[in-house]
Amino acid sequence: MSKKIFYKYLDQNYKVLPGALINTIKVLKARSLILENPDITIETISKFTGYSASHLYKKIKQEDQSIPEELSILKELKY
Repeated sequence: MSKKIFYKYLDQNYKVLPGALINTIKVLKARSLILENPDITIETISKFTGYSASHLYKKIKQEDQSIPEELSILKELKY
């Protein structure tokens, strides 16, 4: 499948661009890591998701405006 056809497929079937889809997947992965492993560090989560530690909370907040209580501690962490 060519890149152009893949982009068109995502747009027609899911109304999303590849970059937005990748960001959503990364945020979901970060959220699941936090919820499954309460002792995990922000540095570890950032390595798994590909975001810098300082950018991670901002991305999670963009994807989901109603951040659960478990994730609100991210904004208080020092980087």
